[in-house]
Amino acid sequence: MVQGVNFRATAADHARRLGLTGRVWNRSDGAVECVAEGEGAALDRLREWLGHGPRLADVERVEATLDGAADALEANDWPRLQQYISEGAVRTRNRAFSALSAMKFTSAKISSLKIEINRLTSPPTADTHFIGAARFEAVNPERPPYVYRSYTAEFHVELQQEDDRWLVTDKVEYHELR
Repeated sequence: MVQGVNFRATAADHARRLGLTGRVWNRSDGAVECVAEGEGAALDRLREWLGHGPRLADVERVEATLDGAADALEANDWPRLQQYISEGAVRTRNRAFSALSAMKFTSAKISSLKIEINRLTSPPTADTHFIGAARFEAVNPERPPYVYRSYTAEFHVELQQEDDRWLVTDKVEYHELR
């Protein structure tokens, strides 16, 4: 179920744009139900759209993935962090593991997040741009200059949809802001 994204009204509008007639309503259990009539191809497109919902739902899921990854990084929780990274993103997984092995993060924050969803790719992708800021200290204090260091960078990160989740890929670029 998608909440807080005006799903029912958006579904009805999408069906109308496809030339379909029918009805969309909220059920007593909180789910949204749709009955539509029209040409088979238009019904197939509506059925596919209903499978992923409106773009806003995708944007909220992408944001939740990035926020969850930042929270896992701040908690220095590798098992939880890897849940947000695609299994095929070997380079990104290795970089994240190396960072958590060398540093203890005390904070990890995301700001100025911009998200663009592309459903024309297979699988669908999300192109994100944001400012990431982290504070950390060296796991081995004898290895300066990482003791109590902060790092702020502009990030460009691609996520891809795998089943109903958005996961970070190996397309991760960043440059430090000073």
